[in-house]
Amino acid sequence: MIDGAARPERIGICIDTCHLFAAGYDLRTETGYARAIAECEATVGRRRVLAFHLNDAKAPFGSGLDRHEHIGRGFLGLAAFRRLLNDRRFARVPKYWRPRRNRSPPLISATSPHSDGCVVPAAGRAPGGRTQRALVTPTFRQSEETGQIEQCGESGVQRF
Repeated sequence: MIDGAARPERIGICIDTCHLFAAGYDLRTETGYARAIAECEATVGRRRVLAFHLNDAKAPFGSGLDRHEHIGRGFLGLAAFRRLLNDRRFARVPKYWRPRRNRSPPLISATSPHSDGCVVPAAGRAPGGRTQRALVTPTFRQSEETGQIEQCGESGVQRF
């Protein structure tokens, strides 16, 4: 499809972690993660990866079902997301998640020294008034309270 485009140099992709998992790429293991990234590099090229949509999976591995779950509460688990967030090759590629209404944000933080990891209130404030650490920067999300698009970057949270 990319090769058939009039201007293939202008095409990029967004990788959804739930879609990969449902399609049989086991991001839970180092081997499975390496296989998925190697196939992506061979098929479309790493430079075309312009974003990641971070979702856990409600359905089991290889099910073919696109059923998103809150990060850390599904079949993928937190290790898969830590692996991706700490992959230096994708340190500057935006990663985003869309919190569901009436659900608390995922309890995960980037431990990577390669991401800025700014501190932002997640959907207002976490239980107990604590702030949560953003998954990785730059990150875009939509505020559940106001509907505004927010970017977490080096200068903190910007609202658009």
